Amino acid sequence: MEIALQPEIVTGKVSSRKKTCCWERRQSASSVSFVWFPVTAGVSRVSAGAGSYLSQLSAQQMGRAALTNGISGSIGNTGMYFVTNPRGDWTPNGIIGAAANGAMYGAISSQAGYLSAPISGLPSRLTQYAVASGGSLVGGSVDHLISGGHYGVYEVFFDGTAGAVSSHFPGASNLDSNPGWMTHSLAAYSGAHVGAIVESAKSVSGELIERGIGVEAW
Repeated sequence: MEIALQPEIVTGKVSSRKKTCCWERRQSASSVSFVWFPVTAGVSRVSAGAGSYLSQLSAQQMGRAALTNGISGSIGNTGMYFVTNPRGDWTPNGIIGAAANGAMYGAISSQAGYLSAPISGLPSRLTQYAVASGGSLVGGSVDHLISGGHYGVYEVFFDGTAGAVSSHFPGASNLDSNPGWMTHSLAAYSGAHVGAIVESAKSVSGELIERGIGVEAW
């Protein structure tokens, strides 16, 4: 006897699963697109903005400013070390630290005007102050690291504030739209004098504080 096998009726169930699966995939793809497209759009805007910002910077002028101000700062700060410290306190590490301080401060802080120029408004001013103060603090940190001194909070505050204020002094780009080596050198030479004034004020104020309240300021 032949037994006729009846096919299982599963067509509706399979079809329903397929529809559910496809719907879930579409939902998943929609969710990914919803998150991914804003991210890629944001990255594109940031990349375009960064490219526009970098295109306005002159690597040649920034390099000249860093070199000339670094050299002038190193020479000027070393000279102020000899002036503001008694001869008996001179040490090789102190001299090297002072030279490194001036070099770092001059090289970094001289970039403040270039890095803030492509920006406008308050962000531009904040960038100028941040770069100039940062250069001063980096120089001071390197100085104390080499000389072995303690970089106290009051000295950090003084150096950071002095760096920000000194950033208002005109640089080579303020003297000429396309300054050459001579203009950069003159601006750096003038900047070294500003640094000498700041170091003198720091030395005198530190001595007055020590005499007045008996506490070493820095």
